Amino acid sequence: ERLAEEARLSQIARLAEEKRLADKVRVAEQKRLDEEAKMIEIARLAEEAQLAEEERLAEKAKLEEITRITEEQRLAEDALVAEERRMTLEQKIAEEDRIVEEHRLFKARLLYEEMTREEAETRTAAEEENTREEENNINEPLIFGEPSELP
Repeated sequence: ERLAEEARLSQIARLAEEKRLADKVRVAEQKRLDEEAKMIEIARLAEEAQLAEEERLAEKAKLEEITRITEEQRLAEDALVAEERRMTLEQKIAEEDRIVEEHRLFKARLLYEEMTREEAETRTAAEEENTREEENNINEPLIFGEPSELP
């Protein structure tokens, strides 16, 4: 009975050792599986981070392109406004030049009219003077008693 008890205790000890070793193997396997799951999760997160970075860079490139296009449009609009202002200024200058030319022509016409009037007045005054001189020449000989030639 003692041998049977020893055999039974020996079997219990062996079973307990096997169970302890199996538990160790199971724990080690679970640790390996947990580590493998962690590595898979890390790889997945790294891939997500890589995709997010690529998406961020793509969005940044789009934003830079939009900014560039917007700036080009703004510059084009500024150029258009500047061209419109230039044309408006050219029109104003042309209008002012036209007004100045009209004023110059008006002054020239007034001056011409004044000179013509003065010339006419001078001619009229000269003609009147000539007429007076002729009359004096005609009347003078009569005053001094000399015969005159009548025209």
